[in-house]
Amino acid sequence: MGILSRFKTIMASNINALSSGNDDPVNAINDHMRSLNVDLNQVRAETSTVQMEERRARRALEECEAEVKKLQQYAVKSVEAGNDDDALKFLGRKAEQARKLPELKQAFETASANAANIKRMNDKLVSDMERLESLRSELQGKWNAAKAQGKINKLDGAEGSLLHEAQERINQAADEAQALAELRGIDQKKDELDEKFARLGLDAGASSAEDELARLKKSLDKNN
Repeated sequence: MGILSRFKTIMASNINALSSGNDDPVNAINDHMRSLNVDLNQVRAETSTVQMEERRARRALEECEAEVKKLQQYAVKSVEAGNDDDALKFLGRKAEQARKLPELKQAFETASANAANIKRMNDKLVSDMERLESLRSELQGKWNAAKAQGKINKLDGAEGSLLHEAQERINQAADEAQALAELRGIDQKKDELDEKFARLGLDAGASSAEDELARLKKSLDKNN
């Protein structure tokens, strides 16, 4: 029977349960895909033989049915011609052929079922392979991320300190950058203020309360 003897096993296999309980589901999928590929190659290798047997069984059945029909017609014509002896011969041969029909029908039904089953196995295996390929791609990314995260979670002692120190250095660099930006902003505002004083003909560094008072009195005198 070859691969057909494993029809029920192959059709009942459930790939959805593959990753359950496996330390590494990706490896489990790879192993199962190799097994499926072996089955698929065997199915394809035996498909032509099974299909050939179906065609042979159909042809044998059809030929026997045609022979029975032909002998019946000969018997009828012999009776019509008044030749009963020939009619009896044809009817006897017809009975012999008719006795073969049940066995030929059973053989054809079996061969036809085998052809249908091997096609179903092929379709199932191809479908499972495609689904596993997609699942493997999805799990590979998740599995790699999970393993990487697991390594990070296990870091402690010296490695943990290094990570902490690295984070501290990043935070310190960020704080320094922000402080520098603020300092540059203050310097820019001071430069702008000095420029305004220069346009007014004033010396921002030499300005004093007495000078400001004199300017204020001068301004009031003009208004009066």
